[in-house]
Amino acid sequence: MTIQEANTKVQEWIDAGNKNAPLILDGLTSAEGLTLPKSVGAVLDLNGLTSVVGLNLPETVKWLYLNGLNSAEGLKFPKKIQILDLNGLRSVMGLKLPEDVGCLSLNGLTSADGLNLPQKVEMMILLNGLTSAKGLTLPDNFGGKLYLNGLMSAIDLQVTDTVKELHLDSLSSTNGLTLPKNFTGWLNLDGLKYAKALNLPDNYLGGLSLNGLASAVGLTLPNNFNGGLSLNGLTSLDQLILPKEMGEYNNKVTLSFSKLRCAKGLVLPQRIIGDIDLNGLTSTDGLILPESIHGDLGLNGLTSVVGLTLPRVVRDIRLNGLKSGADLAGLILPKEYTTIYLDGLKEADGIVFPRSFVWISLNGLTSAKGLELPEIVEALSLNGLTSPAGLTLPKNIDHSLYLNGLTSAEGLTLPESVDEIHLSSLPESEKEVLRRRHPEFAHKIT
Repeated sequence: MTIQEANTKVQEWIDAGNKNAPLILDGLTSAEGLTLPKSVGAVLDLNGLTSVVGLNLPETVKWLYLNGLNSAEGLKFPKKIQILDLNGLRSVMGLKLPEDVGCLSLNGLTSADGLNLPQKVEMMILLNGLTSAKGLTLPDNFGGKLYLNGLMSAIDLQVTDTVKELHLDSLSSTNGLTLPKNFTGWLNLDGLKYAKALNLPDNYLGGLSLNGLASAVGLTLPNNFNGGLSLNGLTSLDQLILPKEMGEYNNKVTLSFSKLRCAKGLVLPQRIIGDIDLNGLTSTDGLILPESIHGDLGLNGLTSVVGLTLPRVVRDIRLNGLKSGADLAGLILPKEYTTIYLDGLKEADGIVFPRSFVWISLNGLTSAKGLELPEIVEALSLNGLTSPAGLTLPKNIDHSLYLNGLTSAEGLTLPESVDEIHLSSLPESEKEVLRRRHPEFAHKIT
């Protein structure tokens, strides 16, 4: 992009009169002669620039992308910015960052020597190019997410107990990793291949991601461990010992085993306040679920529910691998259940829903034949239907109705109480017919 083309694009942006629209000049390599508007209320994309010579940034820009810069020396940033992307920088020489940043990305840096981070970073710091934490000083009371996925050693890493998430994907050992006594954040150690390399303090209270482990041999969780646990690479359950209880009502957690194919030998917590992801299971053999799961239960890999006994309490249950009503035969859905996802079902014949269900998702259905829905359903998703033929909607739907696959609305009768109606595939002309037919909620049809 030439400077003349860039200035023409800027003038077109000004003439459009929307200061919050993105201003994208990502093909420009030099800012000499560039005249930027005084006010840019949202995105300014200058990813092609290699030099800051001649660059005067508007004070109002919120999202700034400068990925191509080799040096930021002499560049004056706005005092406050929501997103600052400087991934091309290889040196901090002359770099003076804003005082207040929402998300800061400096993935091109390989050393933190001389790096002065902003006084305040609200949400995220990305320094994935660093191989050592030497010289790295975080802002006081930083409470966001910290990405150090290139770090080869945890020596010199100083983390405060306010950090929300700490990502250290390249670490092959936790030797040298010192966490604050009251650390309750999420710790990502997906680079660990052997559990014996994990050495955390007994008072560790945060969540753990260990998706690089294929085996739990040697895995010892801290004595007071009560955070979430992600073991999505696990294919063997040998020596896996989980806490008897996980999660609290003010701290819901996730327990995830998405690659586990067989549950034989899996002893789940007796109580979990949070979600369980067992979407990799292809069989119910050996599966014993807790009586209460105060969260979501994912069993999307099952194609049969023979032998499955469900917990008495679950918030959402996901069985998207089932293909027909016959696959549900024999499964007792407790009357306390309120939400179910059966997006893999191709036909509805034989499905009997408990009257308690208020949220039902059946996005795989291509026909409404045989579909009988509970009268108290509040939200319904049937995005696979292309025609409303045979569809009788409960009168009490008062939340959301998703029919995004419909290409015709002929014969469709909408509930009067519905709050949102999503019909993204329906031609606009047919949407207008529905709006005239139902003027009382015409504004809700999208």
